[in-house]
Amino acid sequence: MLDIDKSEKILENYFANVTQEQFAIDLEKYCLELVEAESANSGSEISKNTEIDRFIVRIKNNTDC
Repeated sequence: MLDIDKSEKILENYFANVTQEQFAIDLEKYCLELVEAESANSGSEISKNTEIDRFIVRIKNNTDC
């Protein structure tokens, strides 16, 4: 069974310590559909890494998510 308190601590620790580079790697590894959707919505030839970086900034700023 899922332990909510333990899950919360794990997630808090991850987001408090993850680097932007590692988050981009994890995002692409575990949430590829988000990366693909973000790239498709951009409508331009911006590189994949740039799209991931922009997505990370939006998440950190808690905008449009």
